[in-house]
Amino acid sequence: VLRCCPTTNSYPVSRMMVPLPLLLNYFEQASKQLLSVADVEVVPSKLTLNWHRSRVVEAQLTALTATLAEYDGRFDASVVQDVLRQIGVGDFNNVDECNEELRKTLVKAMEQTNEAAREAFARSVLFVEMSDSSNQRNLNTHADLDRSTLMEYCGLAITAMRLPEIQRFLFDGTRVREDIKCEVFSTPEERLLYIQRLLWKAVGWEPDTASDQMKQL
Repeated sequence: VLRCCPTTNSYPVSRMMVPLPLLLNYFEQASKQLLSVADVEVVPSKLTLNWHRSRVVEAQLTALTATLAEYDGRFDASVVQDVLRQIGVGDFNNVDECNEELRKTLVKAMEQTNEAAREAFARSVLFVEMSDSSNQRNLNTHADLDRSTLMEYCGLAITAMRLPEIQRFLFDGTRVREDIKCEVFSTPEERLLYIQRLLWKAVGWEPDTASDQMKQL
């Protein structure tokens, strides 16, 4: 979800039609910008999933700002964000000169960018967990595993399994990144368990406690 990013010298909102090339340009730039989310230099002492989410949003906003700069401030960021949300629910009324075939192209570009955002989020979570074992958090050990946490964990796990570097790691232990050192495991099962434990920690749960509760579901 993009946040408001006001610009100046924009047309009145009521008359604004956003050109298709602008939107396609944004999707392309956003997909590229999201690749940088995995490059983490400083991790906060109180690490939360919202920190990772904010980095994904920041990458999207950077791409949007760069895209709008090419149009010399003629389009307001908040208006473009509204149009993006409209496209997400199948409303193309504010996209200029967009026929049925071009709508398909636009929807495909949006879906690819959404997937890039999910992958960027999963990479950020996993890479930080792998490289920052010293981070101290109070992990849940007594509370009941709630639905929202379970859905968050499952969403992360599904996306993580689609990442090429994670697939290689699970298959033969290839490092996910050269600058990240993790334990050496003998089997794919051990490596999978390692990833699962990292993800449980990321969502705030002590892995053994979470696993025990999962068995009771």
